[in-house]
Amino acid sequence: MSSWQQYISDPENLNNIIAGVAVGISFISTLLALWSVYLQRKHNQISIKPLPDIIFGDYTNEIKVALHNHGLGPMVLTKVEILKDGVVLDDNLISLMPEQPKGIDWDDFVELLKDRILAPGEEKMLVKLTGNPKNKTYGKFRDKVREELAPLSVKIYYKGIYDKEETIFEKELDWFRR
Repeated sequence: MSSWQQYISDPENLNNIIAGVAVGISFISTLLALWSVYLQRKHNQISIKPLPDIIFGDYTNEIKVALHNHGLGPMVLTKVEILKDGVVLDDNLISLMPEQPKGIDWDDFVELLKDRILAPGEEKMLVKLTGNPKNKTYGKFRDKVREELAPLSVKIYYKGIYDKEETIFEKELDWFRR
């Protein structure tokens, strides 16, 4: 009988071998559990991201520009720029719109977007104008608003809850060109 066979034939040594294998398996199981937690956390960070979009509405009775978060995570807005030909004009759209005629009001607008948080699925109206298309005053004003919006672009600087650096999203408003 070889020395190895003698060693494992002793019940005391066999118990030591089984205990060592059990400790090794436990250690490997712990490493796999920690790796699984790491991968799950990384997956969560990738999955819970904001996804911005600028939504347009250009109808005879409504003009609107809205910021929408299509992502699964909240969007923290750090900066907003309204540009024309690459030059920053302002941080909101409403200040660049023509003076509205008497009796016509904006339905919705926002002047300050910096440091706001958009929840997943939330929409923030940048400007919204509705009216009766048969009203000539409204029709002329709506067309002026289209002219003012067409050469502009909106640049959004934002972060997700896990992001360390800003992400930039820019969209031109040339949809309003006719």
